[in-house]
Amino acid sequence: MITAHRTRIASTISALVVVGLTLFGLAGPAQAATARTISATATPTTASIGQQVTFSGVLNRSPKGAAVRVQRQSGTSWVTAATTTTTTTTGAYTVKVTLPTNAAAYTYRAFAPATSTLAAASSATITITALRPTKASIGASRTAINAGETTTLGGGVSPFVAGTTVTVQRLDGSTWVNVGTATLSSSGGYARNVTPTATTTYRTAVPRTGFNASTVSPSVTIQVSLASAPTITTTSLPDGDQDLPYSATLTKAGGAGTWALAPGSVLKAGLSLDPSTGVISGTPTGSGTSTFTVTFTETATGLAGSKALTLVISPRPAITTTTLPDAIRGAAYSTTLAKTGKAGTWSAQGLPAGLGINATTGEISGTTYVAVGDYGVYPVFTETSTGRAVLKAFALHVGGTPLAITTDAALPDGHRGGDYTVTFTKVGAAGTWSAIQVPEGFTLDPTTGTLTGTPTVAGLYAVYIGFTETDGGFVYKAFSLRVVEPKITTTTIPDGVTGSAYSVQFAKTGLDGIWELGGFLPEGLGFTPEGLLSGTPTETGDFGFAVTFTEDETGVVAKRYFLLHVQAPGSPTITTASLPNGAIGTAYSATLAANPTGGTWAVTTGSLPVGLSLNPTTGAITGTPVVAENAQFIVTYTQGSTQNTKYLTLTVPPAT
Repeated sequence: MITAHRTRIASTISALVVVGLTLFGLAGPAQAATARTISATATPTTASIGQQVTFSGVLNRSPKGAAVRVQRQSGTSWVTAATTTTTTTTGAYTVKVTLPTNAAAYTYRAFAPATSTLAAASSATITITALRPTKASIGASRTAINAGETTTLGGGVSPFVAGTTVTVQRLDGSTWVNVGTATLSSSGGYARNVTPTATTTYRTAVPRTGFNASTVSPSVTIQVSLASAPTITTTSLPDGDQDLPYSATLTKAGGAGTWALAPGSVLKAGLSLDPSTGVISGTPTGSGTSTFTVTFTETATGLAGSKALTLVISPRPAITTTTLPDAIRGAAYSTTLAKTGKAGTWSAQGLPAGLGINATTGEISGTTYVAVGDYGVYPVFTETSTGRAVLKAFALHVGGTPLAITTDAALPDGHRGGDYTVTFTKVGAAGTWSAIQVPEGFTLDPTTGTLTGTPTVAGLYAVYIGFTETDGGFVYKAFSLRVVEPKITTTTIPDGVTGSAYSVQFAKTGLDGIWELGGFLPEGLGFTPEGLLSGTPTETGDFGFAVTFTEDETGVVAKRYFLLHVQAPGSPTITTASLPNGAIGTAYSATLAANPTGGTWAVTTGSLPVGLSLNPTTGAITGTPVVAENAQFIVTYTQGSTQNTKYLTLTVPPAT
């Protein structure tokens, strides 16, 4: 009798192995965490305290949206200075970090925290130097002298280091040239004598000392009186237009020389002065009236003349209307837009259907039947003479009886094989329903809005339903329809021990129905129509069986295969639950574990993937897989006169 029983068990196990992983429905083994790297660069690496530094780099082996932290070293710890996420599928990231308010050299790094599948990663460290801002002043004992006379330049520096050498510079055209040095006193002051031969602008350059930043002082101009200075004869400049090319040529009386803007004078953004030709040109990006001083310096004599000039740049045209009055569905609408600027034409985007704009007057008029709500309207005014255009965004509210589909976006679940019906509801005028997108086999009644059908495939479906009012209004809405089927959610069952009570309640999803079991159970166990496996097993071994659940209403069947291992009290236990995947051409190593240790291992049914072998003493599975396969096998662990078995799967995926 025992021999026949063992023959029956072996036959069952072999059949189950041949059926494969798909029939048993076993979950795949867990993956080990994947190592990864992260790079980091910083720009700039020297900045003032409290300023921002941009960090960027790449976190490899990470999807878009992976977490990245920029950390600053504080003693022996790292504190987070900024957080961000990767913005591309290749792991690129960028983030700004504000430097501390204390001047010092700080150490930073980029860090990616570990996830359930990816290991943590940190970059090489980057040193960022935060400097204190430094201020310097400059003045002159005399700012107006005759040629050949001397004046004393002086000022102060804060913060400072006594004994620091500062450099006095003069402006030569657009270049600052060193003319001498001075040493900071114990109070931070300095002085330097200069003897300019022509009107000259000076400043002081302070080098960086320690964590004090370098700086330059404001400029001071020493006026030198010379005979026969050149004269700038331009008295006024033509007006310009914002965003349009501008050009005006300055004129003068005198020899050849160089044009420049006087210190402190600036042109409108986008304009520049040619030092050789005296042409002011460019495309102004701002508007308004600006006053500035231009200078002309003769090359032969070094004498200079200056002239204060005014330039007017007209602004872009502007739409001065601030809001649009509400419209009423089905009622006549009219409003006229206002603007500043030269003559031009109107156009508009985003107007609800039925409304238009008069290109000459800017009047928006018509009758609309669109759904009640707010609409973005974008009128554009273009000046005819200049081509300059201005756009403005408005919100146009359309009121009246709203048109809307009021059915909740999540439709009631359907069941595979069962009849389904749902009726959509709406508010608004009379009209007809339309099925923009529904699952195959479903139909929508255009009059009642009732959706009917019999779903044949489980899944989540997107449903789009539209409603058109008789007077022209239209609305549609997206819905989700989930079609479910019964599913046995229990995936594994615990081992049993002879002589000990055993109980497993199988779980499922779906409607009410009946449970059934087919296959071999150990003596002492039974199965109920409610899905309860219980009793006290009296024989050891591995027992394979199939559990099915059948819905009463639809007749749909769910099925899953299980393997029940029953061992004698005190038998050794194989503690390995699953094996990691292998890779073609890559060395593989995994060690089976059991309690107690010291026994021997063997593969008794099925086989390992080609290229792998089992060490009978250590339980180590090693080698290099050579083909893709999904190997199922039973390992036997023998400890003394007792043994135990375990069904395992080792997957070698196809090479990518």
